Amino acid sequence: EQEPEAVEEPRIVSELLVTIHRLHGFSPTYFRRGAGADPRLFGYSPALAKIGQFLADPGSRSPAEAFLRESLGEPGEEVKAVTLRDLQSFYRNPSRFFVEKRLEFRLPEDQDLLQEEEPFGVGGLEAFHFKQQILDSIFDQKPKSRLVSVWKGSGQLPPGPAGTLMANDLFSEAGPIAKHLREKIGQAKRDLRRFQLSLGPFKVEGQLALFPGVGLVHYRAAKLDPKKKGEAHLKLWIEHLLLQITGWEGPKQSYLIGEDGTWQFQPVANAADLLQALLDLYFSGLAAPLPFFPKSSFAYAIGPGPRTTKSAEDLAWEAWEGDPDDEFGQGDLEDPYFNLCFRNHPDPLGAEFQQLASVVVRPLLDSQKEL
Repeated sequence: EQEPEAVEEPRIVSELLVTIHRLHGFSPTYFRRGAGADPRLFGYSPALAKIGQFLADPGSRSPAEAFLRESLGEPGEEVKAVTLRDLQSFYRNPSRFFVEKRLEFRLPEDQDLLQEEEPFGVGGLEAFHFKQQILDSIFDQKPKSRLVSVWKGSGQLPPGPAGTLMANDLFSEAGPIAKHLREKIGQAKRDLRRFQLSLGPFKVEGQLALFPGVGLVHYRAAKLDPKKKGEAHLKLWIEHLLLQITGWEGPKQSYLIGEDGTWQFQPVANAADLLQALLDLYFSGLAAPLPFFPKSSFAYAIGPGPRTTKSAEDLAWEAWEGDPDDEFGQGDLEDPYFNLCFRNHPDPLGAEFQQLASVVVRPLLDSQKEL
């Protein structure tokens, strides 16, 4: 027996029975009146109506404004008492420091969800933290077995043989840099030296971790190419300048050791003048965000190599915008604080940026050599 053919439902019936709503209540469709408006789609909220009008009429939008219309003015004299940690934090991200210290708010940060599955491998940032603990254990004199027990007991690594195998891989990966670190410091013990000094109107205090007979040594279980990890070089540079003027009688060289190389900082004759310039910029950066961005600034200051036709400005813009094809190629613009303070700036990498890159980064590069 042949089945009867399906009768197509008249469109008028479908339109009467089915109402297709928009995804958001502020859709301009809900506030449209006159010809072409659907009487079934309406809204009562004045606030949503205003948003809908804004979306429907781009010409009514006011041009994007800068983060600050004008400087906040100089902060109080109390900020001229500067800790080493604050100075390093400022140059790691001047925009974040300004927002948190002067405006007293923080942007929300992404929270990693708890894993629902047992980890069977370690990589990325998690691997970096494990390997950094391995390097720290050289000075803390923690045996390998204790580290592995802590990792397993805290749930960072799975229990049993699987966790042991993962730990062995981490120790193997950290082996070359750990060996280089031991060769550099030899038998020297870390000597924590507190300091207090006055430099112009500023008073600076903090603590330097020195190695007698060696100098300052920073190390990270990561690649530290200055074009991508300029903040690590800048952190040591600030301590290196302080090393020159705090009365330390030992060697005045400093070393930065990473997975991809070792960089040495030579003694600096005009360290006090260079540090004074950094402190002056620190004070200015509490009145308004400074257009200093580590990746972009180092890219500009290092400049083009012999095999490229790109200019220093081109390289800075590439570092600012990032590489969309590289998972780890995040540009400075993607940092939430840089984005907040400079996304509507007509030229964030203009003359002021270039001057800051020259003042802050170029003396560092002049003092530095890769071993």
